[in-house]
Amino acid sequence: MSAAVFYRYSFVSALALATGETWFVITTDKYAPLWLDDYFAATVMLISVALWRRSYGPALVLASWTFILGNLYAMLFTRLEPANPPDRPWMLVSILVIWALISSIAALVLMIKRSRNLV
Repeated sequence: MSAAVFYRYSFVSALALATGETWFVITTDKYAPLWLDDYFAATVMLISVALWRRSYGPALVLASWTFILGNLYAMLFTRLEPANPPDRPWMLVSILVIWALISSIAALVLMIKRSRNLV
């Protein structure tokens, strides 16, 4: 994946995260501290994408992706708790964790390539 494609991919992903979280907040009664961090993650991703051309831009994108990965990882294990009802969408969250992991690895590879002036 080229740097330009990943730049756009990260931008669209941040917008999708914010849109999905907004839909989830509207359709459920989610406790505020549990959705504020998702908006924070989307905002940090948008800021890091805006700073992409700076020397520290790819590092910020990597940090954003790993923050999103951590949020999704924590969400997955709260969904898998035996006390939760079985209708919680743990499979969707599992797919999102894999998506964020792959995106984090791609951001790391692009950051390394950029530091070696290969991109």
